[in-house]
Formats: sequence, C-alpha cells, structure tokens
Amino acid sequence: MQQLSLSDLDDLWHEFEGAVDATPEVDPWCSGPDWQIPVCTGFAPDAERILLTTANNDGFALLAVYEGPDGVELIGGLEPLWGFGTPILGADPQTVAAAAAAFVKERAGWQTLFLPGMPVTVALDSDGNPTRPQPSPDGLLLSVAVGLSSLGPVHATEGITRQIADLDDGYDGWLARRTAKFRRNLRQATATATDAGLTVEDVSTAPDLFNRLLTIERQSWKGLEESGITTEEMATTYRLMIDRLRQRGRLHAYVARLDGRDVGYILGGIRAGRYRGLQLSFADDVRHLSIGNLLQDHQLRQLTEGGLASTYDLGMDFGYKRRWADRTETSLTLVVERQ
Repeated sequence: MQQLSLSDLDDLWHEFEGAVDATPEVDPWCSGPDWQIPVCTGFAPDAERILLTTANNDGFALLAVYEGPDGVELIGGLEPLWGFGTPILGADPQTVAAAAAAFVKERAGWQTLFLPGMPVTVALDSDGNPTRPQPSPDGLLLSVAVGLSSLGPVHATEGITRQIADLDDGYDGWLARRTAKFRRNLRQATATATDAGLTVEDVSTAPDLFNRLLTIERQSWKGLEESGITTEEMATTYRLMIDRLRQRGRLHAYVARLDGRDVGYILGGIRAGRYRGLQLSFADDVRHLSIGNLLQDHQLRQLTEGGLASTYDLGMDFGYKRRWADRTETSLTLVVERQ
C-alpha cells in the first residue's frame, strides 16, 4: 500500500467513496469523506495520519496516531471522537486490514490499535430486550479481525448505536408507526406554531450559512452552555462539512423564522439514499413552540415527498430520538494490544 496526505485523500474522494460503497455493511455516510475528513480536521488537526491506499485506489486504511494516558501512543481511526466512521474500506477488507497491519507492525512505540465502526446485528429477545451483538459470518468485523491477527489477539469492545428511521413507505407510512400521543402532540405543535406565524425556509444554498446558524446556536441551550457548533472544534468541522456538502449538492438545511428572526435550524446531508442528521438547534426563548420537533417533521416531509432518501440516520442514540426512529444500527470497536 502507498501512503497519502490528507489533501491527497481529499483529491481521491471519488475513489474513497467507491471503496465505501464496496465495503460490506458499512455506514455509507459517516465512513465517507464528507464526514471523516472534516471531523479529523476539526478535532485532531495535529494528529499524525497514517493514510494508506491500494495501488489502484480501491481500498483504504485511514488511521491516525493519538496520545493516550501517560503519553502512550494509540493508533485509531481517522475520526477521533465518536467512532461512526469505518477506517478499513474496500471490497476485500481482510486484505486491506492485513496490509495495514503489516505497515503498523513496523512502527515503533505504539501500544494499542483500535478500529471503530464495525457493524453488528442486535436482535430483540421475546421480552423486547436487545441480545448480544452478533457479527455476520462473512461481514466486515470478522474480515478485519482476521486481517489484523498478525499483530496479536484481536477483541471487540463497545462501539456506538445510531437511531434510524425508515422512509421507504413515505411520510404517511413513517407517521403511522408513531404512537397516537406522538401524532397528537405533533398536530397540536404544528397548529400552535402556525398561529404564531412560524415559517420554515430552505437555506441549503444561502450565502454565509454557517454564521447564520451560529447566531441561532448562541441563543440555544447549547450556546448558553458554550457547547454545540460554537466551540472551536465543532465550528471548524461544520464549516468544512457544510462547504463540502454544498459543493456536491448534498446539503439540506432549513431555518425556522418568527417575526423576522431566525429562531431554529436543522442541518444534514444526503449520500447513497441516506440522509444523515447533523445538527438541530433552536433559540431557548421559543422552546414552548416545539421548534425542534417541527423542524424534524419538516425535514422528514421534504425527504419523503421528494423521494430523496430511504433512510434517515438520526445519529447517536438518545432517548428523544427513539420516538422518531424505527430501529437501531450498532457497531463495535476492534482492539489489538501490541505483543
């Protein structure tokens, strides 16, 4: 395999996405360049990167070096924070993982290798409780584990769970699967907001969009607590992500307006029939209007009426998202301790 810089990787984004689409079971959105490159740039700008590609650029190993406790060197995926993205990509992930392992084996100093984003199936038992995660016999997790085995014993540890809404049967089909209480509350919130004069504007191509979103965020509970996209790392990440998505016609952003003022926004992107929700926020002083729910509902209507996506990835598992979701997707992290 040959090494790349981050700019080289960005130049190969078509090939990068081709490798994502060829990888079994992988999340096509967060494993691709629109997510992995901005998140790495925003949250690990100074990390040493180990970016490897096959001779014909149909397989990629996307790694970075991080400092662990007591200065111990860790090698992980290119995305340093959540672990949505898969670092080993290609139609033959075992071969890519083996080549990456051979490269890493020659490197001195590292202690632990961890690779997130390995999909598994979690079924429900007869009581509705999740069962132990099960990898597919011929799936990504086992293929990558075999590829890494030259480094030492490989084990799987906790990863991440995402909430997913299925949109194949349209908005009405999705809404029919919500509870009666959910539907009633949404109708009432819609009526209240309409009476108050709330409108929703498509801002996907608006100039200076990020600064407009920042103004809203500073008025939200996230901004008041100095979190969300107002932080330096998040601001860098989302500026880059918004620019990338807009250039490729993948950005979907809406702003809620009340009395001539921006009071809420929802932001996401589409690739390969999958809409990924990225950020949702609203001014704290209009919380009573349920603007977050109304923007979520508006986005769902736009996606289904336009036939734009069959899957809505709501992101990390939080209780409020479960009311909007139909199922979960779970991934684990593979770990190798240096022998």
